[in-house]
Amino acid sequence: MRLIALSAVAALVAFSSTGATAGGPSYPACKERSAMARVLELADQSDYQAARLLIQRGMKSKDCQMIPADQLVIETTPPLSRVVKVHKRGDPDEYWILQ
Repeated sequence: MRLIALSAVAALVAFSSTGATAGGPSYPACKERSAMARVLELADQSDYQAARLLIQRGMKSKDCQMIPADQLVIETTPPLSRVVKVHKRGDPDEYWILQ
């Protein structure tokens, strides 16, 4: 149920911010782990509107972005964590996504 909910948040953000992508899925990624942890908390409370708004605010401030799946490099997946450290292929900056 939670994975479906998180996918719904990601899909709503992707569609509302960038439109449907022909090249495949994109994932919301934020520079601060705490931002994605908060998105996860909101999704766990079934407040998808607030989760989507938090990501959209991050995208406006350039703290978050949509990363296409084919450019995503997973760096760290801590045990039992649903927040994963990644970077965009060719870019050394770290971001955090929801697993």
